[in-house]
Amino acid sequence: MATLFTDDFNRADEALTVSPNWKPRFGGTLDTLNIVSNVVSTSADNGRALVDGIAFPADQWAEATVLSRDADAAVLYLRHNDSNDNYSCFYGASGLQIAKFVGGSFQTLASGGVSNSSTSHTVRFEVQGTLLKGFVDGVELASVNDSALTSGDVGFSLSLGTTRVDSFSAGDLIPPPSVTITQTELTPGGTISGSYSNYATVPTTLTVSDGTNTITIASPTINDNGDGTGTFSGTMPALPTSGTANLILFGNVTVELS
Repeated sequence: MATLFTDDFNRADEALTVSPNWKPRFGGTLDTLNIVSNVVSTSADNGRALVDGIAFPADQWAEATVLSRDADAAVLYLRHNDSNDNYSCFYGASGLQIAKFVGGSFQTLASGGVSNSSTSHTVRFEVQGTLLKGFVDGVELASVNDSALTSGDVGFSLSLGTTRVDSFSAGDLIPPPSVTITQTELTPGGTISGSYSNYATVPTTLTVSDGTNTITIASPTINDNGDGTGTFSGTMPALPTSGTANLILFGNVTVELS
């Protein structure tokens, strides 16, 4: 999981249109969203902004610090596309609500209560595969499965009222690469084998290091499943030292061998 975008709005008072990092929704406008005293408020109903210049993967999240929530909600958007179809997470005085807008039709998918009565809350919205989750201050308040939307932009909106956004960030939910060792023989000529997962590209190199020397295993066998997972095997090379060593698959993951 990585953070791909963040904005704390800590700059001079200005309309959000001035920032190159934001764009309006399709057919919409940013003119009603303004930075005032380092927070974003709106001067008209449903001011909406989408992050510009970043291609978010399908599995994505958005998070905002929401201030002075009232009956009018702050909304986080995921998989928002040019037809205004989107997944949305509303948060206001009445609690949290996950919904979708598809083909001109709005549908509430799940809802949860208010986590506490303070005026500042961290609201987070996630979608991974078909699973959508809404959090307030780290507490999951709602979750639901839906497959209507598979990709799109990330952003937020404000209804006209006292609710404001103090900071915004967004990123991906792609898990890091991992390696599991199933067989290890540290003696030269022994077999090293295992499996891997979450690799964006097919691993091609297998190396062993003793901390001083790094040797590439000649002609490793790598069987990729086409979905980021696979298995590998190779023959342990001779290293100048003995004891422990590190196996490195494609430069991404290091596993200690002993």
